[in-house]
Amino acid sequence: MPLGYAVDNVPAPAVDTKTPNLEMEDNNEAFATPRGYARESGLTSPFPDLEGLRSVYGDHPFANMMFQHASDFPDLMCVTWLDGSGEKVTELTFGQVKDKVLNMCAYFKADLALEAGDRVILCYTPGLDFITAFLGCVVSGIVAVPVYPPDPNKLSTDIPRLCDIAQSSQAKFVLTNQ
Repeated sequence: MPLGYAVDNVPAPAVDTKTPNLEMEDNNEAFATPRGYARESGLTSPFPDLEGLRSVYGDHPFANMMFQHASDFPDLMCVTWLDGSGEKVTELTFGQVKDKVLNMCAYFKADLALEAGDRVILCYTPGLDFITAFLGCVVSGIVAVPVYPPDPNKLSTDIPRLCDIAQSSQAKFVLTNQ
């Protein structure tokens, strides 16, 4: 069985099994150690170095896995947002998440002229808008600086706090859905 993961009956993505050091020593794959990887080191990662990880998942493992799932399972539920009582409010499929994330990436590049490494404050209330903006930052290499929106009852303290965060993070923009 290849290394990977399964979430809500989504099979693990195909992994390049030709990569060195991925043969497992144990039969119990949940606790398996790649052959040649020293158990005595105390490290638990199946990849002794970053290059081992990159050889399997590429330079952008999160984006690669997300796009692979969107390609393989576009209609499968990816994110479900619940209200305070646990009732479903909104759901997005892998395909919808991919489309929203790519739209955010295009907005960052075309409209805001942001480049990888630039910082952006994400001033969103909890919800799917924050999730897609955050994932857009991850995929495009933008550094997300999540900040809870100012409380209208505490503007005298929350606005200076937001300004301090913007200055210390050197954020180029503040994004919100409000």
